[in-house]
Amino acid sequence: MNEAKKDRLLYRLAGALLLLLVFVAVFGSYIMPYEITKEHKIGIVHEVVDGVSKSIAPPFGPSLDHPLGTDHRGYDVLSLLLNGAKYTLGFAFLVTLVRIAIALPLGLYSGSTGRGRKVIHILQLITSGVPALLLIFPTLYGLSRLLGMNEGMNPNDPKILMFAFLLFTLLVLIGVFPFAHQMGERARFFTAKEYVSASRTMGASTTRIVFRHLLPHLRPDLWFALLTDFISVLFLIGQLAVLNIFLGGGELFVIDDGPPATVMTLTMTGEWSGMISYGSRYLREYPWLIFASGVFLTLSILILSFFSKQLQKRLARPYLYRTKPLLQNKPVLALSGALVTACILIVAFLPNKSPTIVTATAVVEEEKFDPQKAALEEEIKRSEQRMKETATSFLKYLQEDKWQYAQVYLFVDPGKKSSFSVNFKEPISPFDGWLQKFKQGYKFVEFGGISRSEREVKVGDFELQLFDLELKMQGPNGEQEIWPITIDWNRVVGDVVTPPEKK
Repeated sequence: MNEAKKDRLLYRLAGALLLLLVFVAVFGSYIMPYEITKEHKIGIVHEVVDGVSKSIAPPFGPSLDHPLGTDHRGYDVLSLLLNGAKYTLGFAFLVTLVRIAIALPLGLYSGSTGRGRKVIHILQLITSGVPALLLIFPTLYGLSRLLGMNEGMNPNDPKILMFAFLLFTLLVLIGVFPFAHQMGERARFFTAKEYVSASRTMGASTTRIVFRHLLPHLRPDLWFALLTDFISVLFLIGQLAVLNIFLGGGELFVIDDGPPATVMTLTMTGEWSGMISYGSRYLREYPWLIFASGVFLTLSILILSFFSKQLQKRLARPYLYRTKPLLQNKPVLALSGALVTACILIVAFLPNKSPTIVTATAVVEEEKFDPQKAALEEEIKRSEQRMKETATSFLKYLQEDKWQYAQVYLFVDPGKKSSFSVNFKEPISPFDGWLQKFKQGYKFVEFGGISRSEREVKVGDFELQLFDLELKMQGPNGEQEIWPITIDWNRVVGDVVTPPEKK
C-alpha cells in the first residue's frame, strides 16, 4: 500500500512538472524579465580606473540582474530562452503530431489487413539502421550553403521558410515508418485474437474492427509512443544545433573577441537550438551561454521522460490510481480553477514581450525634408567639430607638458568665456596620469562617441551644458584605452579662447 501511495505521488509530481513545462512554453514571452529589443540590451560598459576609462563589451556573466548572463549583443539570456520555448517545444510537438497522423493509419491498415507490411518493414529498417544525423545533416548543410544561410536573414525571409519546411519534412519522414511498423505489429497481435476473428465472421468491416477493437487496446501504446517520439525529436534538434543547423533565421553579428573576428548568425527569437548552436562555439570563453540553453533543453527532456515513465505505470495498473469523478473531486476543481484564473490574469495584465519580427518586404516611409531640422543638425555637427578641436588643443599642450596652457581649454568662467578663472599650478587628477602615460609613449588615435554628461554643474544661477567626449588612445605595445574628457558646450559655440602664448 505504501508503494501505491508513492506511485500516485510521483504521478502527480510528474503531471505538475509537465504543466510547468507547458506554462513556460505558452506564457514564456509574458514572464521574461526583459524585452528583446535594442532599448533593453546592455551595451559597452565603461569603468574608470585612475582617470582612464576602460571599455567592457558584452557578453556579461551571470549576475543578480541577469541570472543567466547576456549574449554578445547584450540581450538577457534568460529572456531569450523563455521567449524561445514556444518555438522549440511547439515545433518538436508539431513534428510528433504529424508523424503520428501519417504513421498511425498506415500501421493500423497493415496490421489489420496484412497489406503493405513488408514495405513498411523495409522502410523502417532503412530509417532506423542509419543514424538520423547522416540522413538530415548533409541535405540541410548543402541547402544552407546554396541559399546563403551564413548571412543574416529575417525569419520571414522566403529562404528561411523553405529551409524550415525542409527541416520539418525530414524530421517527419525519418520517424513515420518506425512508428508505423510499431503500431502495425501491435495491431497484428490484437487482430489474431478470437474476439476480432468472431467480429470479422459476423461481417464487421476493417474500419469497425480498428475503432471498436484495436484502438481501445492501443491507447496506452499511443500515449507512450507520443511522449517517446516527442523526446526523440527534441534530442535530434539538440544534436543538429551543435552542427549549426537550427530553426528560424537570425541577424548577422560580428564577434570580435580577438583575431580573427567571427561572423555568426544569432537567433532573434531565443529559439533553443539557435542558442545551443551559438553557445557551443564559446564553450570555454563564455560557458554560461551553452550551459543555460543546454539546461533548458535537458530539463524539458527529463520532465517528459519522467512523466512518460509514470504514465506507463499508471496505464499498467489503473486500479491503483482510481480517484473520484472530476465533478466530485473538489481539490482538483479548485486547483484547475486557480490555474485558469492565473492564465487569464497573465494575458490580461502582463504585456507580451515577444520581439516583433519585421518582414523583409516592409516599406519604410520616406522622411519629409524639414529646413529647421536640417539647420539644427548642421549646427550640431559644427558644435561637435568645435568640441573635437578643443580636445585636440588640450591634448597638444598636455603632451608638451604645458599645463598652464592646456587647462585653458577646460576650465572656463561661464560669464567670461574669453578668459579662464581657474588656474592650477600642477595637473590635477586624472590629467596627471594622462601626462605620465604620454611620457610612456601613448598616442592619440581617434575620437569616440559624444554624449550629454549626466553631471550637473552650476555656477550661481547658470548651469553648464557639459558633454562627454571619448578619446581613443594607443599605448606603446598596442594596448587600447579610452580617456573620457568633459567639455562645456557653451564654450565651443561662444568666443574662442586664445592660449596665453598667443596673446
